[in-house]
Formats: sequence, C-alpha cells, structure tokens
Amino acid sequence: ISKWTTTANLFTIISSKLVDDSTKIYDLIKNKRTLKKILNIDENNPIFKTEPKKLASFAKKYKLDIELTEDKSKISIPNKKSAEVFVKLLNDDYLISELTKSLYDSRGKKKI
Repeated sequence: ISKWTTTANLFTIISSKLVDDSTKIYDLIKNKRTLKKILNIDENNPIFKTEPKKLASFAKKYKLDIELTEDKSKISIPNKKSAEVFVKLLNDDYLISELTKSLYDSRGKKKI
C-alpha cells in the first residue's frame, strides 16, 4: 500500500474543508479494513462539492453518526464511528432502495 496514495487521499479530505478536524480519519489508516476504504476515495467524487449541511441532513434522516459543528459550517468527526461513516459517505457506499426506501451499505447490501 502506497504511503503516497494514502497521504494524497487524506490531503483530499482535508483540503475539501468538509470536516472540522481530520484526526479521527487519520487514525483509521492504522487498520487495514478502513485504510482500504480511504485508498478507494475518488478525489473527483461529487460529494467533495456537497455542502456539509446536506451531508448532515442525509445522515440525520438515516440515523448515521454524522453531525455538524456548532457553527454548522463543517462536519464534526468526534469519534472513530463518525470517521468510518464519513469515509463511507466519501466512497458513496450508501444505497437507497427505490422500492422499499431502505438504506443499505452497498458493500454488502446490509440494511442499515
């Protein structure tokens, strides 16, 4: 696994200015499973251009562990679980069934 790729993907997250503190995301690179998810992040993903309020609204609707900072300008990542959810958002790993309107994790079609 390339240290350069990992650094580039972390830089993409930081430079997007979506999160207030990327420390918890950085901590995820210590685990192979979550490191792979960080490596899969596409720097051209439209989610990087999405307003934090819209991401937080999506997360709230589906009870995902993502919240806004107090001033509502960025996503707050206070813990590991929030960091993992945020990385999944960046990988566009959430899928909504048109038929049932249920939210699934697209990696294993696990109902959330």
